[in-house]
Amino acid sequence: MVLFLSLVFAVGSTMLGEVWSGIAESFRIGNGHMSYRTQRLLWGRHRTEMFAGALIVFWLAATQVAHHMRSNHSLPFGRSL
Repeated sequence: MVLFLSLVFAVGSTMLGEVWSGIAESFRIGNGHMSYRTQRLLWGRHRTEMFAGALIVFWLAATQVAHHMRSNHSLPFGRSL
């Protein structure tokens, strides 16, 4: 399930980032007509790297949460059942 969610998160954040960068660039220029400028945006040129970065961020966060949950549910003084 974590693998599936990481892929969904990475795809969604990559797509959202690309849309957001296009909106920010059109706001910066002051014109909605982007023409060839969309090819120069960071998100459009580095989709694979952004996707891999989003996967890594998700996996790091998931391992941190798993570690935190395990440490909260352990018995005090290292006792076992």
